[in-house]
Amino acid sequence: MYAACHSSPAQPSESLIKSICNPESTEFVSAATNWECSHEKDAREIYCETLRTMHENFAVDDAGFTIYPEYPLFGASPDAFVSCDCCGQGVLEIKCPYCIRSSTVILDPSLAWKTLIMGKN
Repeated sequence: MYAACHSSPAQPSESLIKSICNPESTEFVSAATNWECSHEKDAREIYCETLRTMHENFAVDDAGFTIYPEYPLFGASPDAFVSCDCCGQGVLEIKCPYCIRSSTVILDPSLAWKTLIMGKN
């Protein structure tokens, strides 16, 4: 948006026009982005299988870009919306970091949620 607003109408940037009209041609691709894209579905399935056993009426709904109603200039694009009878509603944001692709993470169910997710006590 910034580039479009600050481009000269008399001499628009060719790369800007290409990025607006054909965004796939300017998509960033690397080993890290390929890794994340190819593992996101698996991560989501494992997450859902695990949480279904721990929560009452656990549900996951796909999410797209969601605009904040009170401030329509702001929005977010979580991977999904989650809900259950015991905890209420939340969002799911999946990350599959390339830098830890070879590690094995073992979660201890006795730890608090924020310890498991964020590594904090």
